[in-house]
Amino acid sequence: MYFGEPRRRLGRASILRPLGLVALLLFFPSVITATAESSREATLVVLSLDGVRYDYPDRVRGGGFERLEREGVRAERLIPPFPASTFPAHATLATGCYPERHGILNSHFLDSSRGEFERSEDPSWLGCEPIWITAQRQGASSAVLNWVASYGKWRGLEADFHDKKFHSLRDWEAIRLILGWLRLPATTRPRLVTAYLSAADHAGHEGGPRSEAVNRRIRSLDALLGLFLREVQALPFSESIQVIVVADHGMTSRKGWLDPERVLRENRIPHRMLASGGAANLYLSRPEDRMRALLALRALPGLEVFPGDRLPEELHYAFPGRAGDLVLVAPLGLELTRPTDATAAEGVHGYRGGEKEMGGIFFGWGSRFRRGRRLAALRAIDVYSVACAVLGIRPSQGTQGQVPAGLLNPDPARDPLPRR
Repeated sequence: MYFGEPRRRLGRASILRPLGLVALLLFFPSVITATAESSREATLVVLSLDGVRYDYPDRVRGGGFERLEREGVRAERLIPPFPASTFPAHATLATGCYPERHGILNSHFLDSSRGEFERSEDPSWLGCEPIWITAQRQGASSAVLNWVASYGKWRGLEADFHDKKFHSLRDWEAIRLILGWLRLPATTRPRLVTAYLSAADHAGHEGGPRSEAVNRRIRSLDALLGLFLREVQALPFSESIQVIVVADHGMTSRKGWLDPERVLRENRIPHRMLASGGAANLYLSRPEDRMRALLALRALPGLEVFPGDRLPEELHYAFPGRAGDLVLVAPLGLELTRPTDATAAEGVHGYRGGEKEMGGIFFGWGSRFRRGRRLAALRAIDVYSVACAVLGIRPSQGTQGQVPAGLLNPDPARDPLPRR
């Protein structure tokens, strides 16, 4: 495993050697130490904590979450795109675009020209420019860890540090790798780091959002974030380091399931349905069956069924050739796949991002963020614009987000973006 172009490789043996927690604490100070320096150029670290619901941080005290809130900005809820799932949400966080533009509709969908997308690591599926490419284009070195669509070149450009495929890492291993990047000499150190952490998603699915398993994961994350902030503060250029901590989506308790496939079979409608949690894309073998399928499926209690080419504008989901013949949206808590003993879960997501329980977290920490500021909500599409403003680079023209008023400390000398 390596991260980076040939000129900037970091080997797994030197960065990700397996260690226990005690060894980890001893290891942090011994990683490559950066030369003492001070810079007005911001270095930004974006941590995405999978499946950390908006209210999870309130379950712990005295660690990283509390410090992030006390010393920086907190949004009461981060609003993910539809569907509130890992792949589309991470694409939105990285690009500032809804799925209608970036085209990553879920972890599994079909494209009428390209064929099947199933957790693909090919960046060419992404229709909007990700933040690490925006940074690279404007001379800011970037590093990406396990983020959707980061595993190679996007339209000819790639991050200075990245992997060729997804590698499962424990969260402390990811944090250790990030600190290793931050301790590189100024000439090679990335100014932007975006990293995915597995966080609480698995525990939320397995035991539900109110489970003790989730509480244990949040306590562990709280301690790890606290350690990370202390290590960041000990760096000689710490005053320039900014940190954003977000989550891609929340979680709700599973209440049951709906079975659209049974309805379609009973009506002898050949199809392929790709579902994840509360949303599904339906691809019909015969397009002429669409109206018959729509009417049959709307008989299921609470199920919303929309033609793929006439989707409600508020979903921001109409990507031609990918959405399918029909798009299904279940009531909150109901799944659209019939579970087996092996797949039954207590927690689900994948609904409209505006559903409160689908909300994730957002914290901004560092000198660029308003200390002690509390926002009612922040949209996932805005995170890209915030990251650009912090770094002092211009966002791509296709972005749909903006920097919310009152989030950042004004610094006209360093921020070339026009005031909104």
